[in-house]
Amino acid sequence: MFGDLFIDKEKEKCLQALSECGLPATGSYWWVLYPKRAVDEIYRMHENTNAVVFCEERKLIWEEVITNEFDSRFLIAIETDPRFPFTQPSVYVKESDIDLKDVKHKYDNGSLCLFTPSAYSSKMTILQIRNLACAWCFCADVYLRTDKEEWPAAEAGH
Repeated sequence: MFGDLFIDKEKEKCLQALSECGLPATGSYWWVLYPKRAVDEIYRMHENTNAVVFCEERKLIWEEVITNEFDSRFLIAIETDPRFPFTQPSVYVKESDIDLKDVKHKYDNGSLCLFTPSAYSSKMTILQIRNLACAWCFCADVYLRTDKEEWPAAEAGH
């Protein structure tokens, strides 16, 4: 009985924190179902990146401008769908200093292929996904600068 009370109060505090961040705290959003996870994801990204988080439709989206070692800039967006964390987020490069049209490891919808779908785990954090996206941006830049010979990282067949 007391355990349930503690869990309810913890959930209530997390929902209040999400509301203070400007997110809807009621409804069937994944962050309402798993508010502790949502607070943890937002906190990790806030502490370790310059990403901005916002809600659009039923998605929680992080956007961040990253700059790599070549001074190339990429505006990336990490989108969680309503079934997150049980479905992997989609990652997009919304803007870039370089033309990414001929770069490998993108899906037909323009999202980045960061790993094989079977490698995704619901334990992966948004920060881990973001770090993979940063690595993808670096590899894409190297790939384009080396006449598209080889992807400069491990690859899996599609």
